[in-house]
Amino acid sequence: MQAQAWLGRLLCADLLRSRAKTRAHLTCLAAGLKAVPQEKRWKRDPVIRLEVVLQGLAEAANAGLKEHDRLFTTYGRLDRRTDGRRSNSKLPQLRDLAISSPIVTSSLISARLGVTPRAALMLAQDLGLREATGRKRYRAWSVP
Repeated sequence: MQAQAWLGRLLCADLLRSRAKTRAHLTCLAAGLKAVPQEKRWKRDPVIRLEVVLQGLAEAANAGLKEHDRLFTTYGRLDRRTDGRRSNSKLPQLRDLAISSPIVTSSLISARLGVTPRAALMLAQDLGLREATGRKRYRAWSVP
């Protein structure tokens, strides 16, 4: 795991969830602790270790607030694109789906919204989602 340290954090979080030790996803806490300098994290003094944990929690909370602000701004921008559409338009549903999941594919869009895969491609283009794969087939989109 030395070459892929992020994978170890994900495996530990998944192990804790599978044993019902936690319900939450611990990646944000691991990312917050990673923001603390490494020299401080390795100290043996319990007071310093407690400071590191609290500082990691604060960093994770700040990162979460920044992500919330980004998604809120993006939601407003996508909401303006859905204004003036027909009442049976699927764009508002796609907007909510794109905000709720980090990556959406045409198969996911067509399954959740009940449209054809070609219509899913056109909806993603109309909404202005950012294409994340750079491919012609098996595309995936995320919010800009």
